[in-house]
Amino acid sequence: MAYDEASYVIFQTSCYVLLKCYRNGEPWCLDWREVCNGVVDCFDDGLDEESCFELEKNECSENEFRCRNGLCIDASLWEQGEGDADCLDQSDQYMEVFNSSNCFQYATFRCEEHTCTRSSTMYPCGDGQCCGRFKVCNNGRHKLFINAITAQ
Repeated sequence: MAYDEASYVIFQTSCYVLLKCYRNGEPWCLDWREVCNGVVDCFDDGLDEESCFELEKNECSENEFRCRNGLCIDASLWEQGEGDADCLDQSDQYMEVFNSSNCFQYATFRCEEHTCTRSSTMYPCGDGQCCGRFKVCNNGRHKLFINAITAQ
């Protein structure tokens, strides 16, 4: 990948600036969806998965549903079933209502909050799409990941 191409892609990605992440001694742009997702992305110190148990302390009332990101929503919203996501991360939806084909038809913000399920084989593309192993992001974000793990 050419330097210009990598620089262009980086500017299209939002970096979580509150966490200094390093891979092989080099600074790494970490998306907020990659923090506390069960996968160590900061190879040097694992800082992105440190103290994540603190997030689990957020408990919801009996009449509330706990979203994957810790947000509590009224249970009546969750019980309405499929359709509109009420959790910002869309974890209240059983199926992927905002799949990648819908995300690319609308402004990125529509899918910006979507997180992938906790899995070492799923990779968030930053626009609502989740890629499995050996898959590519439609927006090219996978190139950053490949470049980081092969740059040694």
